[in-house]
Amino acid sequence: EDVNLKRYGIRFFSRPWDRTSLTADWVHEDDDGGTMPRSYERALVRLNWKYRKLRLSFLASYNFNQLGDTDTDRNRIEATLARDF
Repeated sequence: EDVNLKRYGIRFFSRPWDRTSLTADWVHEDDDGGTMPRSYERALVRLNWKYRKLRLSFLASYNFNQLGDTDTDRNRIEATLARDF
């Protein structure tokens, strides 16, 4: 098998408010060097907020994976509230 991988990605990071961080990430890959072409794409957005020992985070992501004629979509939404002791 041969590999002919092309990957593109972009990342954005910001601190829009006090104690808050925002990250957005996008990645796309193509590999057409083997017997079956492969494609992969991921998009992700994360928001973190921290106040003293309390942490709140939100995550939303989308993954797309294609190998030949088979493709898989995966979506995820997550919220986490944690306190450090």
